[in-house]
Amino acid sequence: MSGFEALRSQLATPLQIGSVTVNSRVLQSPLSGVTDLVFRRLVRRFAPDSMLYTEMVHASQVCHVRELPKLMEIDPQERPISIQLFDCRPGFLAEAAQRAVAEGADTVDINMGCPVNKITKRVEDLHSCAIQTLLLRSSGQSLEQSLFP
Repeated sequence: MSGFEALRSQLATPLQIGSVTVNSRVLQSPLSGVTDLVFRRLVRRFAPDSMLYTEMVHASQVCHVRELPKLMEIDPQERPISIQLFDCRPGFLAEAAQRAVAEGADTVDINMGCPVNKITKRVEDLHSCAIQTLLLRSSGQSLEQSLFP
């Protein structure tokens, strides 16, 4: 078996994420401003077994609105799909994660450090997130325990 065939075989091996089985190890990454519904449909056409991701969504966009942001629009044919959330407040993340799953997400991805300028320019938010992460670590509480008490 050539190196390419071995890689192809390995990428076709199912991946288990919690209770979700992805029939490929190819994951379409969440890209802010790119991974909208149209883009994901295109990816699904060429990678029918891959895990799809929505764009990154701020948890407060999910918690404070009646209608979910267009960024979270999910087509039932997109499964498996994950919604990527970011925020530094565990309560908002927990509420947003529960709502994302209720709206059809198979998994929730929590962004813990995005290099995109529109995110990192808010230094005070990053500082707050870093402090909260340190507090979680020092309390011995995992992020999952904090999000889903």
